[in-house]
Amino acid sequence: MLGKRSGVAQKFAEKYPNIILWHCMNHKIELDVSDSVDVVGTVNHFQFFMDKLYILYSKSPKNQWELAECTREMDLQSNKIGRILGTRWVASSFKAISAV
Repeated sequence: MLGKRSGVAQKFAEKYPNIILWHCMNHKIELDVSDSVDVVGTVNHFQFFMDKLYILYSKSPKNQWELAECTREMDLQSNKIGRILGTRWVASSFKAISAV
């Protein structure tokens, strides 16, 4: 944590003045993507829709079975998609969106 006043990095800097501190690049990219998603309304609606589908099918074995049965009847493939654009690395969100 890189808090300016009381973060771990600040405490290390106080104790070891010559230490070089940097922000995790993966986390920094994730924060940038999160900020971008907050600005673009269409992505927010898509994320909300996908989260509702995730909640509906991830917690209920009955719903999962019914979805699998529907995809078999229609001769379609069902991809397992986790939460998208949540608190996770961008690569995971990319994988989930690619599955969509």
